[in-house]
Amino acid sequence: MTLEEEFIRRACKKNHIKAISYEMIDIDNWIFETRKGYGIINVKTGEVILPFKYYHIRKLDDSVFFGVTEKRVDSEYLIFNLNTKSFITGKKYTRFEGASENRVVVGYYGRGFGYIDEKGNEITPCQYALADTFRDGTAVVYKPNNESKRNRGDLESINTNCGIIDKNGNEILPCTYYGKYTSSKYLILGENNNPQKLGVFDRQGKNILPCKYVNIDYFNGGNDFVNSFKVTTASGEVQFFDENGKRLVDIVEALKQNNSRIKQILNRASDVNEKLAKISEIILNNEPMIDKLNVMKKAGNIPVVLKK
Repeated sequence: MTLEEEFIRRACKKNHIKAISYEMIDIDNWIFETRKGYGIINVKTGEVILPFKYYHIRKLDDSVFFGVTEKRVDSEYLIFNLNTKSFITGKKYTRFEGASENRVVVGYYGRGFGYIDEKGNEITPCQYALADTFRDGTAVVYKPNNESKRNRGDLESINTNCGIIDKNGNEILPCTYYGKYTSSKYLILGENNNPQKLGVFDRQGKNILPCKYVNIDYFNGGNDFVNSFKVTTASGEVQFFDENGKRLVDIVEALKQNNSRIKQILNRASDVNEKLAKISEIILNNEPMIDKLNVMKKAGNIPVVLKK
């Protein structure tokens, strides 16, 4: 028996409960399911943090805020703060979507989403069709449109009226953009809700690439390779840019232009992935043209090099 299992056994014995299932919140606190309902116990001390009377307890990624439902049908969430061991607001919400940086995404069916802080104070009313959790002090939000109203606020497939807010609920990028892609660092957005006028912004609202491209794709190179944006202009030209908006050159074309042997190999490759694999092999074999092309960080699996 592991130490964790021994703590669980002792906690159950002390509180005279028989666990149907249990889930770890952190090393000390666990959610238990019993015949009477769900609750939370500190398994080291045996203290009952939340009594076993709830229909369900929903844990979020931050392991601080929990949505607690009291009954099976017509469920409404109470918001429980594990740090303070108390419910943070007397309000009940029908939507409880996420929490980070002491901001909780809450909402009601048919009325949209908003934010409250760790004390239950309203940061924004439930006015957004879709609301993301905060990252580095900002969150991506979508205001409703006619289609979203018909879908009762379930808007993951609806990309219009996208913007960025800060932790006080202020719009730092107005909700007038088409949202093609969002990540922890970047947003690919279309100006005036136009998916044919795409640009790139960081999460603080800084414009990296202007909104003038018909398509933009983001390539995450991980720790070893270059992150880049592949854009298509209105005339159909494909270009590459780094994360600072600096123009890059297509490595496939650069290699073909500088080495006839490489050109032959690449022309025989059937698709992009095979071409990139061939490029990786060539780079690892230290072909002399590598110095001429100034390849960034062993850029064998990415389609760009720095432009000279």
